[in-house]
Amino acid sequence: MPLAKLLDANVIIKALLCSDKYFKGLFLTVSLVGNNVDSHGVKALALMLKKNTVLEELCLQENCLVDEDMLHFAEGLQNNTSLKVLKLSNNRISRKGMEFFVNTLKHNVTIESIWLGGNLVTAEEIEEMTRVERRLIF
Repeated sequence: MPLAKLLDANVIIKALLCSDKYFKGLFLTVSLVGNNVDSHGVKALALMLKKNTVLEELCLQENCLVDEDMLHFAEGLQNNTSLKVLKLSNNRISRKGMEFFVNTLKHNVTIESIWLGGNLVTAEEIEEMTRVERRLIF
């Protein structure tokens, strides 16, 4: 059984806030898929992204995340130098939330992909955003 199913998502988030000290030099993927991460958890994850230098992949699919949550993530990713993949598929993110990432990716060269499929955008919006930023994956 995945760790995220055994522990409360907030416990995992708190552990990540101090993870640099314990996991330095390791490839680290954290999956909180379908764990009902709330706005407090999103803010804690965004803070962790500002400080964390080991996490390379964060999976947050199916958490009912919204545009406001994306603003927090975008701020957390602005100067992050470790995260390569952020998976946010199947949430409730509209074009507005995705535009936060387009602006952040202008400053962040570490991120290789942000997965955004299954959210609240039209085919035309997807085409337009992927022309501007190829690291957005739908």
